[in-house]
Amino acid sequence: MLKPKILTKENCSLLDRYKPFMNPHKAISSPTMLCLWKDYLGIELCEKDGFLYIFEREHGNIAYTPVGNGDFAIALKNIKEYQQSVNGKTMVVGINEDELPLFRKLGIEPVENDERHEYVYLRENLALLPGKKYHKKRNHINKFTNQYNYTYERVDEKNIHEINDFIDKWFYEKKDELTAELSHEKNVLINFITFIDHINYKACLLKVNGEIAAFSAGEKLADDMGVIYFEKAIDQYKGAYPVINQQFIVNEFKDVKYINRQEDLGIEGLRKAKKSYYPEFMVKNYYAQLID
Repeated sequence: MLKPKILTKENCSLLDRYKPFMNPHKAISSPTMLCLWKDYLGIELCEKDGFLYIFEREHGNIAYTPVGNGDFAIALKNIKEYQQSVNGKTMVVGINEDELPLFRKLGIEPVENDERHEYVYLRENLALLPGKKYHKKRNHINKFTNQYNYTYERVDEKNIHEINDFIDKWFYEKKDELTAELSHEKNVLINFITFIDHINYKACLLKVNGEIAAFSAGEKLADDMGVIYFEKAIDQYKGAYPVINQQFIVNEFKDVKYINRQEDLGIEGLRKAKKSYYPEFMVKNYYAQLID
């Protein structure tokens, strides 16, 4: 029987050990994302039979696709046995496209989860915003740069403490429109600061007259891909979002081909915003019920 334990700073190295078996272009199940969202999702993990097993305790003990090198049928059997023992949902999420045949071979048909598809863009397009389709983005940036005298700062040990006040201000602005998941993102940002020593992070501040107008953070997800984990801007600084979007990529992701800006969660406004930057492709996610 599997015996998963709560993910902590002490055992997060287990994720790094199995990273070679993970989809290098997927952010949702990357070691960093699991560490950051561990409290909200109740991430638990263990290893057995050559696989790493990851569960979300707070969502009925649903499991991520087991990662490792062994008998896949036995791995799914282990998952289902554990989920049934704790009266959990017999469900696996975060399934990659190239894993579909493994499930189908066992008579399981995964279902596409478009709310969790991740938007991937050409780094060059986000950095240069070329052509007519990015005309509005360039206009927003020009208005911001003409109105404000701003500075760009890379986050390091000298200024990382400044993020706390910015986080408080941003979430106060959004207090009337917060979902449960977005509300918990404040704690996730605190986790980001707490786990900073375990993350090969990139982060920046956009300041206007010494005050933080916007903040962004991410990391190099793979040799050819960067990922944006957070992007926040204060409402009074119109145009701050497209400016920090562009400047963060120009300054911190010079050696990648693609930028992953994660999923839209089925939120229409977020979906519209992500599509407005014209993704090159999507990293698709699927889920499956473990039937008898």
